[in-house]
Amino acid sequence: MCFGSGSNFGAEQLREIAVGMEASGQQFVWAVRGGQDDSWLPEGFEERTKGRGMVIRGWAPQVLILEHPARRAKGLGEMARKAVEEGGSSYNDLSSLIEELKLQRVASG
Repeated sequence: MCFGSGSNFGAEQLREIAVGMEASGQQFVWAVRGGQDDSWLPEGFEERTKGRGMVIRGWAPQVLILEHPARRAKGLGEMARKAVEEGGSSYNDLSSLIEELKLQRVASG
């Protein structure tokens, strides 16, 4: 999971994302912005998700990750692209999420 280099989540938001990913039980690779301490990471998170999840701090080789056949990421990437295209299952929700994130960014100043 990567929200892109333009995202700027606070510690509380990162913690909530981590809790959600752990609770999902799904495999993941999560790229987070480098240069910050790990105080936002729930204690024991990496140990509990070892073998099904990996946190990458800083730059991540996204193209290599998406093309890796063992992660089925290429097919999932195509499904994700279709979901956010006009008429896709996430198209309307994505616009709402972007607006909410903009409002949160302005509010946190």
